[in-house]
Amino acid sequence: QKRVIMYLWAFLLTACLGQVSIPPKIYSQGNVQVSETTIPLRATGKSLDLAISYVSTDNKVVYALTPDGEVYHSINEGASWTQHSVPEVMAGLENCKSKIGSIFVSSSEPKVVYLVCKDIGKASLWVTTNQGGNYTFYEDTTITQAVKDLLIHPKIPSALVVVVDGSFDQYVLYSSTNFGANWQKLANIPQQGRVEWSHHDQPRLFFNQMSSDTSQIPWNTELVWTDEHFSPPQKMSSSPQNVFSWFWGPGLTLGVVTCTESELCNKKQMQVSLDGGNNWQISVFPNSTRDIKDETDYYVWDISEKTVWAYVERFCADKAHNTTNDLCWGDIFHADLAQQNYVLSLRNVRHRQFNTYESIPGIYIANQYLTQDSPTPQDPIRTLITYNKGSTWDLVPAPLTDAHQQSTNCEITDGCSLHLHSRDTEDQYTDYLYSVPKAVGVMIGNGNIGKQLRNRAEDVNLYFSTNGGANWTEVRKGRWIYEIGDNGGIVIAAPLGNPTDLIVYSNNDGDSWETLSLGVKPFRATNIRVGDTWDSTTFLVHGIRDDRDTNVTSIVVIQVDLFKTFTGKCSEENGDFEDWSPHDEHGNCVMGHKTTFKKRKFGSTCYLGKNLNLTVTTENCPCSLNDFECDYCYERDDLSSTCRWKCGTVPAPPTPNFCQNSTNEAPISYTLGPGIGYRKISEDTCIEAEMSEPKPGAVVNCNDYNMNNMAPQPWWELFTQINVIVPALLVVFLLVVLVVGIVWYCYRHNDSFKDICGKGQDYAVVDASAFQLSTQGNSLLSDLESELDDDDLDLDV
Repeated sequence: QKRVIMYLWAFLLTACLGQVSIPPKIYSQGNVQVSETTIPLRATGKSLDLAISYVSTDNKVVYALTPDGEVYHSINEGASWTQHSVPEVMAGLENCKSKIGSIFVSSSEPKVVYLVCKDIGKASLWVTTNQGGNYTFYEDTTITQAVKDLLIHPKIPSALVVVVDGSFDQYVLYSSTNFGANWQKLANIPQQGRVEWSHHDQPRLFFNQMSSDTSQIPWNTELVWTDEHFSPPQKMSSSPQNVFSWFWGPGLTLGVVTCTESELCNKKQMQVSLDGGNNWQISVFPNSTRDIKDETDYYVWDISEKTVWAYVERFCADKAHNTTNDLCWGDIFHADLAQQNYVLSLRNVRHRQFNTYESIPGIYIANQYLTQDSPTPQDPIRTLITYNKGSTWDLVPAPLTDAHQQSTNCEITDGCSLHLHSRDTEDQYTDYLYSVPKAVGVMIGNGNIGKQLRNRAEDVNLYFSTNGGANWTEVRKGRWIYEIGDNGGIVIAAPLGNPTDLIVYSNNDGDSWETLSLGVKPFRATNIRVGDTWDSTTFLVHGIRDDRDTNVTSIVVIQVDLFKTFTGKCSEENGDFEDWSPHDEHGNCVMGHKTTFKKRKFGSTCYLGKNLNLTVTTENCPCSLNDFECDYCYERDDLSSTCRWKCGTVPAPPTPNFCQNSTNEAPISYTLGPGIGYRKISEDTCIEAEMSEPKPGAVVNCNDYNMNNMAPQPWWELFTQINVIVPALLVVFLLVVLVVGIVWYCYRHNDSFKDICGKGQDYAVVDASAFQLSTQGNSLLSDLESELDDDDLDLDV
């Protein structure tokens, strides 16, 4: 009754203010409170979803933007909504025919919100400084193209930049220092360019500016910056040229990808600066001895305080139209930020399918093509997990039983494991492996068990882990959309695809899952949202409802309040917490230390609450083999095998005498000394002095010397190269002409030569032994090589 009275009072208040309020339908399903709001929808097409923006620190104030461009506003975390996209609320809205296209929220002051009109021909926007209490309208006709993006200064909410369409495949930047009341042109950038505020104490706006306004080469750019006053852009002291793309890392870490061939940009190079762009170092990637495709692009997928993960793209078909990246694959490398040399972590990874376990550093999950050379979209994919920052990878263990408690009979020893969908595997942007920072050990995603990842709807199910990916449970059959709340204390999911009124949730770390009927007409769920800090127990489930009786399509927003499903607030006094460490799950320290978290006891139904700050203790471990990764130019043949020398661009290790006996049929390998070919993992804190086992040494295959780029190429292979064939034939032809000319000249002008030629019928028998080559030089070389004692290789190489 209190909720009904509150909603009625809100409805009357907004009506008096001229706002259009949509009264919700209220249901009570046991301890769960449900509020349903239906929003009419005119738009048609593939993307019919809401864009939800939380604009207050307590998550109470929420904006919703429909595909029609209509704006709805809530002051009670989505329980009820009022329409703000009406002239009575947003003065001047009658001048915006296409309605609102985007909503932007200030990071420094969430009360400041910008709403941008979709119309072409002018820049129209509304700004509120009190979370939608009222709006100020600004319109500028000097901007004649549609606004593509808007960037608000990290500390000054009145300073902003918009990105609009330009000419010659360019965008144009305009700046404003007074909430968008006035605009000034700032620069031209290429369409694949980037604009971003830096992490300086006084943030700067960085972007790659076109070197010339008339240039039609999109990567003919240089990286420049300006301040909060939008002064003329300045070059850095050593600005890279032909900047194709760039990225910011933590602190003042800045990286760029440049075109080394300015015309077609077929070859690229990555550079990293640790001081905001004053000094740069070129990132060096090893050139493997095996036949691999050249890099086509570089992407930085993850960057921490000390480590950068780089994806080197090997192949991507038809980038301009390939929106799902089904034909894109490459290799993952990583390095310490202070290092230039990157080491290989995993080959043949599908584009963007690399996930960070947000709550536990050092754990990552990736999807890899099983085909090692030039995979195609039809080739099988498997999911892998690493607990040591990519040094070694393992298959993901499958659950022992399925959602119906039937044995899965899926063992890694039989090649069977769990495979999980990641970004871009399907059109659903919400359908990917998911974790949040404070939900320790929790991850949820869709996938299947077997020998490869499958996409058929009947094969995909919902999986959940609470211990850092060491163990998984199959929650439900089918494909689901999900969200995590209460810092991991509660997880909610709704089925994807067919209309339904059901959700499932667990408030005890997956010990049990409750199925709940919301009591509403069935609808197709498209997403679930919770406040941006993931500490609320109130969720917004939204989707589409097609009413066949009225032939009307509507957006459905359902607030699900799960707070009353808990038994109370967790406390250490009540014994609701226990110590938990990833070390306890798989027996190994993670990143050289045993981190112990205070975690809610498994099966407990108390809520964690906001501002969660659980105690975390760290104890460094003695180093083990898991704390070392392959060094530059070394890599593993398999997921966790020994590192092997695989490079053709650096001097090879010394060759022992017995390598001359190595053949392709009977290859010979040898092990280098302790530590050679390995290096300690970046950010690993293990204690080397307490290491109980010897440091590993890499393996060298004698036959690899015949594969690397420095090995002398057999002379006959030269004639397989077109750039050698033509000059060689020309030289041979000239030599033949010269010899024939000399012989003809001598024959015509030298009588003695004629006599010699006349006696050409007589031949002498020559002893072949006279032409045997001396082996003294080879013997001397063998003597020198024998001084290298093969038995000492493990110590001295």
